[in-house]
Amino acid sequence: MVSVLLAALLLPSPQAPQLLDTVGMPTVRGNHDRWIAQPSTAPNSPSIAFSREALSATQRAALGALPATVALDAGVLAVHGTPTSDAEYLLEEKVDGRLALVTAGTLGSRLGDVQAELILCGHSHTQHFAADNAGRLVLNPGSVGCPRYADNADRLVNEAGSPHAR
Repeated sequence: MVSVLLAALLLPSPQAPQLLDTVGMPTVRGNHDRWIAQPSTAPNSPSIAFSREALSATQRAALGALPATVALDAGVLAVHGTPTSDAEYLLEEKVDGRLALVTAGTLGSRLGDVQAELILCGHSHTQHFAADNAGRLVLNPGSVGCPRYADNADRLVNEAGSPHAR
């Protein structure tokens, strides 16, 4: 069994660098990790500013040095957003203020020439799985804790697939 962090590690906890030091598992860099390490790319966000100020330069550099993708085993790829972007959704798209699952064709386009049979992703913080037309399976295990849009001006409604689970 392999565990992997499909992270945006630091929001809202600046204690996450200690997690990286002690857990020792493969970790992909999330968009918030990149924003903390590279402030010129970051949106204006109180939580990003708080986390950035709480970390040392060494800790911020360690976040920025995390890989954007990790090949875990033959046929398994871990990404945060898509294989080419940590800030775009792989399984979802914005539709009328909500996140909706994309079609198999759109998913295939977003995966491009990825050869992996299983792609693990994060970013939306919502559990989903789907396959593209080529049979590649994409799994988002969801978020352990941090709500997706705590201080984001572009808030979207995340739903669990039932109109009663809002």
